[in-house]
Amino acid sequence: MRSLIRAAVIASACALLVTGLASCSNRDGECDGKRMLNINHHFAKPGQEIVVSGSGYLEGCTSGAPLTDLELTLKGYDKYTLATVQPDAQGEINLTVKIPKDVKIGNYDMRLSDVKVKFEVR
Repeated sequence: MRSLIRAAVIASACALLVTGLASCSNRDGECDGKRMLNINHHFAKPGQEIVVSGSGYLEGCTSGAPLTDLELTLKGYDKYTLATVQPDAQGEINLTVKIPKDVKIGNYDMRLSDVKVKFEVR
């Protein structure tokens, strides 16, 4: 019974994250659900800077060494690498990136590891 309740709680958390800012990943049957990716604006013009932050970029669900060499990308019809990210010891990131001037106007997924948020270049 406890495992069913735990599974329902995990599924609810994943659904909330998928409809919110970040997606959820499964590892060994466990829902990670701890990685978050936040941006200060969900749209920008080519050449504009945005602030990107996040947490939970650790090898384990809630502990472990920080992941390394994570690519922050914009992916739509084309793919643009915005930065290579090194989370701190707590698995957190905080950086300012510039949207490349040659990015085409349109809708994209901004991705870091297995987490994505919707982003628009206007």
